[in-house]
Formats: sequence, structure tokens, C-alpha cells
Amino acid sequence: ITKITIPDSLMTISEYAFADCIGITSVSIPDSVKTIEKYAFYGCSGLNDLNIPDTVTTIGEYAFWGCSSIKNAVVPDSVTSVGQGMFGGCSNLECITLPYIGEIVPNNVGDLWQYPFGYIFGDVYYSNCYTVKQRPYEVKYPSSNDYYYCNYCIPYTLKTVIVTGTTIQQEAFKGCKLIENIIMIFLK
Repeated sequence: ITKITIPDSLMTISEYAFADCIGITSVSIPDSVKTIEKYAFYGCSGLNDLNIPDTVTTIGEYAFWGCSSIKNAVVPDSVTSVGQGMFGGCSNLECITLPYIGEIVPNNVGDLWQYPFGYIFGDVYYSNCYTVKQRPYEVKYPSSNDYYYCNYCIPYTLKTVIVTGTTIQQEAFKGCKLIENIIMIFLK
């Protein structure tokens, strides 16, 4: 399999639907799709042509993990929920367009969680990445009152980040030393 054309009747690309299909180079996702679940394209290392339609609202964790042939990724403004490591292991990614960085959302215990830039790449180390220490949420250790930090893995090749929304939270790009261009296009 090298090319996948998903039918117009499909609303969800389910967990592991195309996981480890290393021969896939192109995926055509129709406007009917609203959700790309976790691990949907996990390990599709040959995938280099990806177009996420502006009808998608949710992309699950590690959905495109290990898609090492992707050089340019565009997450449309319609996406309001992203999973950790969504683009982890995309070791040749050069440019990414996102509707927001560091969105704050409440979790199930009433705390506010802050997702920094590194969150979309996850904390699983892979070759061709560097680690950044970022604060993923507003929770403090009870014993010391210090904030909790995570080490996220950013591809060495990533040089340009384009933000199309209006939200960039504190410490969003902390430690992202190899990114050369951050372009903000506030469309909203």
C-alpha cells in the first residue's frame, strides 16, 4: 500500500488504523473526518504527503508518531484538542503550522494544564531530536511547591513554526534553541 484514499462517509480514523504501514506515502483525508484517534498513523515512516482537512477537531496522542518522512505538517484551525506526542518521532520535520501553542485546559481534578510546544512531540526520545525541559501544567509538587517539568523531544530539523491562532502561553517555546523562525499569523 502506498496511497490511501479514505471514503467520504468516514468520520473517524480509529486507533492503530494504519499503524506501521511503512509503505504508505500519501493519505487523502476527506472533509467528513472529524477525529484522528491515537496511534492512527503510528510508525508510517514513508508518509510524506499529509493533508489534514479543516473539519478535523481532534487528533489523538501519537497519531503520527514515527512518520519520519513528513517535512511539513499543517494542523488546521478547526483542531481544538491534540494528544501528547502527536508528531513525536517525525525526525525530518522542518516546518509545522499550528492553531495554538500552550493551550490551557482544565483536567479532571480542577487544575489547569498548560501544554507547551514540546507536548506535541512527546517525551519519548528518538534519534535526531534534542530535549527541552518545559512545564506541562500548573501543578506543583506538594512537598516543595515547585512546578513539575517534563523533558520533551524536538526534531533537530524543525526550523520554522507558524502559529495561526491567538494563544501562546508562558514558556511555550522554552528551550527550543534550534528553531529559527516563529511566525505568528493571527487569523481569528
